[in-house]
Amino acid sequence: MTLVSSIGIVVNTYVLYALVKKEGLLSIFYKLCISKTICNLITCAAFLMWSAPCTFLNFYYLPYWGNIFWGQIAGWGAYITEGCGYIYSIEIVSWLPENSECAIRHADQIFYFILLVAIVSNSSNLATFVKLMEVTRKRSFMSNSGNFSKKGRLMFAQSVTQDCLHMIDMLACQVIYKFNDALWFQFICMSVVWLTIHVFDGLVRERFGLMP
Repeated sequence: MTLVSSIGIVVNTYVLYALVKKEGLLSIFYKLCISKTICNLITCAAFLMWSAPCTFLNFYYLPYWGNIFWGQIAGWGAYITEGCGYIYSIEIVSWLPENSECAIRHADQIFYFILLVAIVSNSSNLATFVKLMEVTRKRSFMSNSGNFSKKGRLMFAQSVTQDCLHMIDMLACQVIYKFNDALWFQFICMSVVWLTIHVFDGLVRERFGLMP
């Protein structure tokens, strides 16, 4: 976890710096990229500063409220109600909701919300992409039409890829983890996938989002 989270911090820090340093006014797309990159940094930092040290030491170096706090950081504040916390368990080396009906219900709600967002977002992206290709075929643009359509395709690919990455994360920690009770499998589904997704998300943004 230490290595992967460190790589994630380096990659996303570079992406954030490159996005902020872009010349001219930033479009809504780039502002959204900046916001998501900051979220990636926060999650990677939670793994590096809480999960990894606690696992290595085999004890929590802060009281229980510390676990709740880092759960808030890692979960971007999604779990905000008392008794509905998101905590890290040394025993299973994984993040999971607190053992309460409220926390479990909240986790399910987040899963379905992200699923809905992914469906709506990708449907919108697909409609935009189809329209872009149609306009390009009709050659209604000037001489820069080829460059514009290429940029549009790259933005489409980036958006779809990132939406799919986060859906994979939610499927792993909400559905796939139930397929096997082995500790190593739970660790992969509940921690490794979650952390790795934020590293890949930064790499995707570096590959597509920083292009002129």
